[in-house]
Amino acid sequence: MPTFTGFNYGTTPVITPGSWNTGRFFTTSTTWVAPADGFVTFVALGGGGSGGIFKNNTQLNAATGGAAGGLSVKTIAVKAGATYTITVGAGGTSPTSTATATAVNGNVGGNTSIIGPGVALVGFGGSAGTAVVNSSSLSGVSGGVATGGDFNLQGGGSGSVTYTSGTTGRVSTGGGAVNFFGIRYNSSSYSGAAGSR
Repeated sequence: MPTFTGFNYGTTPVITPGSWNTGRFFTTSTTWVAPADGFVTFVALGGGGSGGIFKNNTQLNAATGGAAGGLSVKTIAVKAGATYTITVGAGGTSPTSTATATAVNGNVGGNTSIIGPGVALVGFGGSAGTAVVNSSSLSGVSGGVATGGDFNLQGGGSGSVTYTSGTTGRVSTGGGAVNFFGIRYNSSSYSGAAGSR
């Protein structure tokens, strides 16, 4: 979700990853008009992808979680009356399935952007999680990237699944974490005998 910090009059603020955790947040698309001259730190976070699902109890099955969206951060001087267009990307919608022996991939998260005088940020949505039936392996997916910021941080991805033995397995990995502090965390992978995890 996009956010901006409070105004800072005087010297240009110095920011580091993780230092923009206060401010005003927008969870729906809108426009924002600067009420006064000052410095603003804009933050654009892409929507997370949804995870994959499978429906099968007699074969090797696997699914991965969705990946986190990218995070873009930029500090600029704004002028009173300047208008900024904020587009908020939604999280990926949940997949559904009622049929047996099926695997359904998740959905990609939406892109979030902040566009206006002096700024053009985009946090791209995280990748959709995937799923398979009757397969011994499944790769994880990558987090969304970002552009236009002083910091452009890729979101965490999902872990992979590898069955080393067995004929019936049901394993799902988690989703990736948002990269708020400059360190990208992927969910854990699984490699081992078939079973339920």
